[in-house]
Amino acid sequence: TSPKDIRPEHDEVYSFIENLTEIKYGSSSDATTQIPTAPTQLHHRGAEPDEVALHWFAPDTAVGGITGYKIERESPVGGGWSTVLDNTGSTYTYYVDESVSANTQYNYRVSAINNAGTSSVSNTWAVVTKAE
Repeated sequence: TSPKDIRPEHDEVYSFIENLTEIKYGSSSDATTQIPTAPTQLHHRGAEPDEVALHWFAPDTAVGGITGYKIERESPVGGGWSTVLDNTGSTYTYYVDESVSANTQYNYRVSAINNAGTSSVSNTWAVVTKAE
């Protein structure tokens, strides 16, 4: 047999590569999207009596991009987490929570969202709003 006779056809090569991709990354529709890592360095830029301005850094690794962020808050501290916003629907790395009360402590955390799912949570950040 000549080398030409044992070369695979183009369709066979494509099928082989596609199968390897599915083994490594899952189905081909998921190959370019992975659940993002957590946002980092959550902090606040201001805490007025009636609002808290939060800021964070986007995940370092976000294969497939970010489509939004989930914002969670705990108050009273130790009382459990509640969702302030399920999905910002934006890649902006800030959020202003206008549903706070004066002279109150809140804990915040943020998760990144893309088509593959939601990341683990960021660091927790404690804020005390100003008195009126």
